[in-house]
Amino acid sequence: MIHKSQKNKNTKIKLKKFYNSLQAYLDRLNKHDEQAFASYINLCKRYLPIGLSILDAGCGTGLSSYLLAKAGFRLTGLDISQLFISEGMKKYRDQRGLRFCVGDVSKMPFSKQSFDAVCSFSLLKHVADSIAALKEMAKIVKRRGLVVVCGPNYLSPFRNWYLRRLKVTIRIGMKDHSRLGMSRIQFIILCERLKLFFLQINKAIGLNKKIYYLEPILSDNEDLCGRDFDAT
Repeated sequence: MIHKSQKNKNTKIKLKKFYNSLQAYLDRLNKHDEQAFASYINLCKRYLPIGLSILDAGCGTGLSSYLLAKAGFRLTGLDISQLFISEGMKKYRDQRGLRFCVGDVSKMPFSKQSFDAVCSFSLLKHVADSIAALKEMAKIVKRRGLVVVCGPNYLSPFRNWYLRRLKVTIRIGMKDHSRLGMSRIQFIILCERLKLFFLQINKAIGLNKKIYYLEPILSDNEDLCGRDFDAT
């Protein structure tokens, strides 16, 4: 049996390699426009006075960092991928008040209380240990500073992401398609729907506060790459 800490470490290694090497994922990120980050930028501007120093954790290719710097904040964009950071430095090198660096959000290269705020957009779903990442954010933010986290709620009854991911997992895992007929797949999906329903109820009334981790699907397949199947 693999210990949880060892599993987290193995997942982190896989994710780091994936984000540092896959051109197809980089191409997906480059297709994001300013509208994709509108809710995140507005959230930061709502709670943070212009001029504060912000760490944009998990900044990807840096578009969110650029938009915040353009709005008047002093920005440091951090990402685990040298590939993504190099792209951001190339694109936004002329933006005043903006710098980039490579680093792991669960062990960041900054001293305690380095920033007025630490912000992240859709980061926690891509890390092997979200609690470790949050603790690190709390460590490097100044006293009375803010940690702003923006991301999707995958347990929302209005999303079908989990079930789409399950179908992809089944498809990838099928070595012999004839052995797993449609009736069996439908039965698995039905069971997962029921499980998801009760999980949503327990979360809604506060009975279950656990964080559930999934094995990320890391693939250079254009149909999967960049569509959140790499989420943990």
